[in-house]
Formats: sequence, structure tokens, C-alpha cells
Amino acid sequence: MLVRVAGILALVFWAGSTARAASKIALVIGNQSYGEQALKNAANDAKDMAAALKKVGFEVIHAQDADLRAMEDAVRRFGDGLKSSEVALFYYAGHGVQASGANYLIPVKQDIRSETDLKYKALDVGYVLDTMEDSGSKLNIVILDACRNNPFRGLRGGSRGLQGMSGPTGSIIAFATAPNNVAEDGSGRNGVYTKYLLKNLDTPGLGVEEMFKRVRIGVSQETGGRQTPWENSSLSSDFCFAGCEKPADAEDGRKSADMDRIQQENERLMNELNKMRAERETNVARVEELRKIQQEKEQLERKIQTIDVDRTAQKDYETRLMAIQREKEELEKALRDRDKSSEDRTASLAELARVGQEKQQLETELKRYQQVDQMRQAQQEELDRLKKEKDKLEQETKRFSMMDKTRNSRMEELEKMKSDNERLLSTLKEKDAELSESKAALREAAKDRGAPSRREEYAPMIVNP
Repeated sequence: MLVRVAGILALVFWAGSTARAASKIALVIGNQSYGEQALKNAANDAKDMAAALKKVGFEVIHAQDADLRAMEDAVRRFGDGLKSSEVALFYYAGHGVQASGANYLIPVKQDIRSETDLKYKALDVGYVLDTMEDSGSKLNIVILDACRNNPFRGLRGGSRGLQGMSGPTGSIIAFATAPNNVAEDGSGRNGVYTKYLLKNLDTPGLGVEEMFKRVRIGVSQETGGRQTPWENSSLSSDFCFAGCEKPADAEDGRKSADMDRIQQENERLMNELNKMRAERETNVARVEELRKIQQEKEQLERKIQTIDVDRTAQKDYETRLMAIQREKEELEKALRDRDKSSEDRTASLAELARVGQEKQQLETELKRYQQVDQMRQAQQEELDRLKKEKDKLEQETKRFSMMDKTRNSRMEELEKMKSDNERLLSTLKEKDAELSESKAALREAAKDRGAPSRREEYAPMIVNP
């Protein structure tokens, strides 16, 4: 993956007190098409930032994949528009390099191989800052989302990342990561740093320092601590992109909404718990039914064993019948041989009659065993059906066993979630009581001290992260 540094430098020059409602203008440049070193989402970053700035009231000049001449022309048009503007913003997404103590923004379609090439073929960030400072606008913001690795294999003299920059009193400088380090490009539509800028830019009542703090937390968490945004601040007043007014009861409303949500979650969990209990009772009845079926199965297996014994006896009778049949054939042959002798014939006829009687008896016995065999086949078919039903019931038993385990696990989880929600609800109630006491104490303190003077309210302060 191409490492892209969202080396974002936000420089805010603040002159005087909090900015009043005034015209706002922004220049947004997104360079992505660098041939083999093309970036993945610089164009998306620039488009989305332009849309977000329009949403909060900025007039936007947008340039895409600009060469050096186009970038310089855009800066000049931007400078001309600043003469009638009180708030100015410059945003750049693309490759950036530091060399000889300066930071350069890389245009597209440029063959840059040395530090000397940078001075004449790239845009110096100082040129943009000077243009904005000379315009006399009361609030100037510069955001550089630049690739802070060296994008050119043959470039000599360029250093890793962008160097740190400082501004005059009343400014804030924010980097996507520590100076001279690289930041991650991100796997989504936007770079990691710009994604969190877009997420927090239009939040009403959110000051610029608090916004960068939220951005820093989001970037650090997403990158697992590999990238930590960095700020230097000397602001003495507040600035909010979407206005600095907050709803009076926002905190109380949030807590009330949280309590309602927890109550609804508890009710949902109780309903689900009752449903699982009913399912458990149904499963117990099904298990009892399966036990009865198992007993019937064992009885059928004993019957099958009895049928197998009868089958063995039938085979013995069939063997005897075949032996008698052979004996009959031998006697008939002997009778034909002795047909000339009447006595022998009479004896043979008597023997033949005896054999015929035995044959009839054996045939009757054979019919009986055939009927038994038919009954055995019917029982075998019934046994096969019962075996299939047994297999099905065993599968059903396993499924119910797994469902019972899952249900038990879910019930334990629900009981734990219920306990956690009740504990959280109790904590919220305690915090709500503490907040009410704090508000009352603050009102009493305000009455005792009186409102602070305007000089105390806007006393200069320096905030370092």
C-alpha cells in the first residue's frame, strides 16, 4: 500500500476578538495523478472538504490535478478574493516535501529530481501564507493534507515528512502526525486525518481546538497509536466552523435520552428473557417426547431380534425340504426300476404315498414360513422406517441440545447486560444529581462574585497539547 502522509498543517492567524459573522472564502486544491506515485484518495479529500466548507458558509474555489501554473493562478485569484473577506481558508491534498527549511506542495506533470527543482517547479507553502497574511483578513486558516514521504525516486535533498511550522500569537498549527514522521493513507474514501476533520468540522458549538483534539483521538485510535496528530496553539479566543452557540440543555437532554434508551433496552431484554424461558419449557416437553420414542425404538429392536431367530429356523426347514425332495426323486427312480415286481411296486407305492404325505406336510410348513417371512419383511420395513425416524429424532435432539446451550449462554449474557444497564442507570442518576448540585453552586457563586469583566473574559492564553 502506498504510504500517504496526511500531513495536515492548520495555521490560524487570529486578529482581535471572536470573529463576527462575515464573508468567508476558501481555496481547495486536490492533486492525485502523479503517474506511478499516484495517490488513492486526494481527489475525494478535496471534493469532500469543498462540499463541507460550502455547507458551513464558505465561498469555495476548487482546483483538481493542477500543474504549477494552475496552482499559482488559483492562489492569485484566492488572494484577490480575500480583499473583501474576513475569514480565509486554504486546503491542499496531495504530495508534499520539505527541503532546506521550507515545505513544498508538488504539482502534477512535474519532473522533480533535486532540491533545486523544488524551488522552481513546486509551490512553496510560504507563498500561500504570505498571500493570506497580506490580505488583511481577520481569520486565516491553512490546512495541508500532504503526502509526507518522498514521492520521487531520483529526488536528492528532500527530507522525510514536513517540518514543523510556527505562527504568530493568536494562531493554531496542527499536523496529522508528529513533525518529520509519516501518516497513514487510510483504506476508505478519505485519508485518515481528513476523514476525522470532515466528521467534526460541522459540529455546532465545537471550538477549533476541541475539534483538533477530537480529530487527534479518532486518528490515534484508528491507527493503533502509530499516528498521533500534533498541535501548537496560542489562540486567545474561540472560533467554530459551524457557530459557537450550544443548546442550553444539551447535556440534560443527552442524559435523559440515555436513561430512556437504557430503560427501553431493559424492557427489550426482559421480553427476550421471558421468550427464552417459554422456549425452554417447550424444549423440556419435546425432550420427554423423545424419551418415549426411544423406549418404543428399543421394543421394536427386541421384536426384530425375535424375527431374526424365526428366519434361522425357516432356513433349516427349507434345507430339510430340499433333502426330502431329493429323497423323493431317488425313490421315484427306484420305483421305476422295480416296476416289474408288483410287490416291490406296492411297497414303492406305499413309500411314495408316505413321501407324498411328508411332502404335503413340508409344503404346508413352507407356506407357513413364507407367511412368517412376509410378516418379517413388513416388520423389516417398519424397522427401517423407525430407524430413519430414530436418526431424525437424534438430529433433532442434538439441535435442541445446541439450542439449549445457546439459550443458556444468551440468558447469562442478558442477565449480565441487565446488571450492567442497571448499574449504568444508577450511575447516571448519581451524575445527574451531582450536575444539579454543581449548577446550583455555580449560580450561587456567580451571584456572589458578579459577572467577569470583558478584559478578564478575553485574557490571552497559550494552549499546548
